[in-house]
Amino acid sequence: MKRILPYLLFILFSATIFATEIVKEDGLPRIYIDTKNKASIESREKEIPGTMTWQENAAEKEREPLAITVRCRGNSSFNDMPKHSYRVHGEKKFSPPGMAPHKDWALVTNYADRSMIRDRITYTLARELGADFAPKTVDVELFINGKYEGVYLLVETPKVSEKRINIKNSEYLVEVDNKYHPKDVVVFDREKRPFNIKYPKHPDEKQIAGVKKRIENFEAYLYNEFPSESTLENLSQQMDLEDYFRFYWIQEVSKNPDLFLSSTYFTLRDDEKIHMGPVWDFDAAYGIYPKKTIPMEWHARKRGWNKRLFMNPAFKAAAREYWNNHHKVFESMLDSMEVFARQLTPAAENNYRRWDILQDTTNRFHYKKYGNYGETVLSLKTWYRQRMEWIDKALDKE
Repeated sequence: MKRILPYLLFILFSATIFATEIVKEDGLPRIYIDTKNKASIESREKEIPGTMTWQENAAEKEREPLAITVRCRGNSSFNDMPKHSYRVHGEKKFSPPGMAPHKDWALVTNYADRSMIRDRITYTLARELGADFAPKTVDVELFINGKYEGVYLLVETPKVSEKRINIKNSEYLVEVDNKYHPKDVVVFDREKRPFNIKYPKHPDEKQIAGVKKRIENFEAYLYNEFPSESTLENLSQQMDLEDYFRFYWIQEVSKNPDLFLSSTYFTLRDDEKIHMGPVWDFDAAYGIYPKKTIPMEWHARKRGWNKRLFMNPAFKAAAREYWNNHHKVFESMLDSMEVFARQLTPAAENNYRRWDILQDTTNRFHYKKYGNYGETVLSLKTWYRQRMEWIDKALDKE
């Protein structure tokens, strides 16, 4: 025992030093989640009760714990990534600084995105382009039952409420969702795409039939009448064009792999129009997935309804006009990337001590090795700049 004791003390001392080093103060707010009886969070279905405490900075005392339940969330982040995303539901509404009170929040892992800013950039872009709702976010460091879990993005979830997706009780929130679960309420279109009715939460048979009928009517018009029309007058009665072009160009510039597969939201409103959005889930976009996604070639215009829409010359011209009119907004995201990355740089050191993946190429979302965090951001900026340049040249040729 005398021989073993010094060794055990050395291990304990080393672990303490390492724990202190890995969570050194870096300016980000910290979230502490403590589950009841230290229960592990391992399921997307089972809600684990616990508390959540917010600490704005090291100088501020931890705030009063909030009663919550927490579970895993996501699909790829749950199945393919050791650093999971979480859904947090408060017993009461709570509000991180600068954000409206709500019970539902997501803690997004950003494991696929080693720059950790792709989602934040996309939601910022949507707001700058005038979206009614684009999720607000805050970068945080997360601790679960005393263990450091890394940098996360705390995000407003796409829920119907006055301060988020503000639609009437008579209106609908729908998601194109190939990853829907058996308990979800889903209707299918002519292409057998699943449309998941997200709001109302428990639609009745009349509401379900109404959603299906509106999708069928729009697609009948889109496939049978629209391509040969000389103006967009009739289309503008079926779809809000401002919402559409904003949504489309965000998807196109990012080459979002999920478009018209999952996380593709729109609302059906009493004005009888389809309103595309909100945008959601871009951590695998901007060149990450599929591996080695090049910044050239059209992407979004080949997906879903876009294939029919872009058969119409007037529509193509209107899409080009939107891009040209909002070019400076898209271009400004390069500066935003620099700002967001600068804010994250100290915390990135903590995160990549916890998750040593900068040179990882084993995960299906990681094809490139990086020497440091700055290289991940430079790679994103280079890809984005090349993407914009390609779009400019391609539009000039049309």
